Amino acid sequence: MHRKCSLLIFAWFASLLLAHVPQQGVADDTPSAAATDTEAGAAQAAPATDAAEVAEPVEVAKPAETEKPAESPYLAEGAILAVRGSSLVLTSDESAALKKGATFEVYVELPQGLGTAIIAEGKIASNDEGLLIGKITSKDKTAKLSTEMKVRFRKSEAKDEAPVKADPQTPPMKKTVTAKKITTPELPATKGFQAAVDRYKRAVLLVKDSKNKSHGTAFVISKKHRLLATNAHVADIAETVVLNETRTEYKVTRRWFHPDTLRTMREDNQTVMKSQDPKVGSVDPRGTDLAILQLEKIGPDLPAEVVLADPEQAKSIVGAEIGMYGYPAYNTQAASGQFAQATFVTGTVSRLEKLNGHPEDQRVENRRRVVYSGPNYPGFSGSPIFLDNGRVVVVNHAVTNLKDGTKVAYGIRVDALWDMLGHFQLADKINNSPAEMPEPIFIENQNPQVAKLQTAIDLMNQARAHHKQGEFSECFDAMSKAEETAPWYWEIYLTRAKMVDDYVTRVKLTREDQAACYEASLSYYSKANELHLKSFNIRALPILLDFARQSINVARFRENTEVLKQAITVLEDKDVVKVAFEGKNAAYFLALRATVKKDLGTMNKDIKWFEGALADIDEAIRRQPGHEEYVKERSSIIRKAQLAGVVNSGN
Repeated sequence: MHRKCSLLIFAWFASLLLAHVPQQGVADDTPSAAATDTEAGAAQAAPATDAAEVAEPVEVAKPAETEKPAESPYLAEGAILAVRGSSLVLTSDESAALKKGATFEVYVELPQGLGTAIIAEGKIASNDEGLLIGKITSKDKTAKLSTEMKVRFRKSEAKDEAPVKADPQTPPMKKTVTAKKITTPELPATKGFQAAVDRYKRAVLLVKDSKNKSHGTAFVISKKHRLLATNAHVADIAETVVLNETRTEYKVTRRWFHPDTLRTMREDNQTVMKSQDPKVGSVDPRGTDLAILQLEKIGPDLPAEVVLADPEQAKSIVGAEIGMYGYPAYNTQAASGQFAQATFVTGTVSRLEKLNGHPEDQRVENRRRVVYSGPNYPGFSGSPIFLDNGRVVVVNHAVTNLKDGTKVAYGIRVDALWDMLGHFQLADKINNSPAEMPEPIFIENQNPQVAKLQTAIDLMNQARAHHKQGEFSECFDAMSKAEETAPWYWEIYLTRAKMVDDYVTRVKLTREDQAACYEASLSYYSKANELHLKSFNIRALPILLDFARQSINVARFRENTEVLKQAITVLEDKDVVKVAFEGKNAAYFLALRATVKKDLGTMNKDIKWFEGALADIDEAIRRQPGHEEYVKERSSIIRKAQLAGVVNSGN
C-alpha cells in the first residue's frame, strides 16, 4: 500500500492524541511489515470474521444495557480489480444490491490501529452482472489509486414513506438475502481454510515433465483408484508427480482430457479445434482446460484426497472467499536435499464467464469460467480452489497480464469436472459423487476452419506430387486452390515460392518471364514471412534469407534498388542479426548480406556499400575459412567497386 505524506502526518498527529487515552486490549490481526507480497495479498483477501476465528478471544467492556451500537453507514465492502484513469473496475460481496448512482469511498487503513483515511469518492456508473464500474467524483490529489486500496459502499439515504398495509389476498414477498459466505455442508471436524490446508496437505501433488523443465499442480480425487485432477495443459507434460513435502514420486500411466479441450493446431498456430490429442497442438486456455491423471499401481498408497463440491454449489460462488493450494515457481531441478512444498493463498470469486464454444446467451449461473482475485503465478496451474468448508469448487488454470500490469486469474468450475467424470464413466469412483449427475454442457460444433486447413494440406500434398513429376500446370492449379481454401496458412506461400524457384531452373524461359517468376516468388516469400510472424510472433530466419536472395534476383533483372533496400532493412534488423549469429548459418547470412550491399553499391555508385560488403564477407570467411564461394564473392566485391569507379584499380 502506498502511503502518502498527508496520511503519515495525519497518523502522527492522531497518535499524539491517542497516547493520552487509556486503550483496551485488542487482537492484533494486522499483517507484519516484513510479510511477503503473497502473505500480504492473503491477509487482504481474508475477512475480519476469519481472523477472529483463529485469534484468541479478548475481553472487552460491555456497554450499558441502554446503550445501542451506532449503525454502520456502509452497505458493503469491496475491492478494486483494475484502475482506468478516473474509472475503477470494482467487485463486492453485495454487488446485486448496488445500483447505478450508489456512492462509494476508496480508503486505506492507517498504521497502529488509527482507523482509515478516505482517498477518493465516487459513484457506480454501471453494474454488469456483479462487475461494477465506478466513476471517481473527487480524490486526494497526492494519492495514486491502486488495486491495493479498499472500497466501501454507502447506504442510500432512507426516505420517509407511509407504511404499506399488507393485503390479505396478496402472498408475502420472498426476501432475498445475499450471503457473504457460501454455506454448504461442512466436512467432518473441518472449519476454515487452515483446517482444509491441513486436510489436503498430502492430497495436492507437484506434476513434472520427463526432463524436469516444466511443472504444474494436480490433486487427488480418488485414493483408491489413484486418480488426480489437473489442467489439460499440465497433463500434456505430466510424466511424474511428487507428494507434498517429500521426495516420493509416482509415475503417470494414463490421461483423460475433457471432451471440450481446445487446441491451437501446430500447422498454422492459429486454427483452434476440439482435440484430446497433444500432438495436434498446445491447449487453448479459452476452452475447458481439464484433465484426469491415473498413477501407476505400484508404490505407496496415496495418503489423502480432496472433497469435490456438488455441481449445484458451483453456480452461486460469486463473492465467495476461496483458498488455493499449489506449486508456483517451484524449481524442478532443485539441489539435493530439497523437496516439493505447496503454497497456500486466498482470494475472492469476482465473476463468471462463458467458455469458448459455449452459447453467447448462456445464463450467468451456467457459465463455467471463473474470474477471481488473489495471487497467481506459473506453477499454480491445476491447483484446487476450495471454499472455507474445504470443498473444491474450481480448478485454477490461467492468468492474464493486462496492459496496466493488473493480473486477472481464471479457473474452471467443478461442475465441468463432474461432466468429464460422467463422460468417461469415472464418477462412480469418486466417494462423494452426486446421486444424480447434472445434464452435461458440451460444445456441439467444430471450428469450420479445421476442415478448411485439412483440405488445404491435402491440396498441397497433391501439388507436391505433381511438382515431382514435372506437371507444373496441375501443381500450380492445386496450390491456387489451397490458397483460396486457407489464405491464412503461411506454409502455402512458402511452398509456392520454392516451387516457382524450381520452375525457373527446370524450364527454359525468356528473360522477361524469368523476371516475372522472380517477382512472384518474392511476393510469396514476403507473404509467408508476414503470416508466420503473425502466427508465431517470431521471425523465421530461413524465410527471411530466401526473401533476401530473391530480392537480389529481382533487383538484377529489373534494376530495382527498392527491393534491395527492403532486403537490407531485414538483414540489418537487430533481432534478425541476433538469431542469425546464434545459429549455424551465420557465415551464409553474412555472405548474403555482403552480396546485397555489393549490388546496392553498384547501382548507387556509393563506396560505403562496398565497404560494408567487404566487412561482411571478411567476417564470413573468418567464420568459415577456405569457403570457395565466399572467397570468389570477395573478389567480385572489389572488382565491382573498381568498375563503379569508387576505388582505384590499383587498390
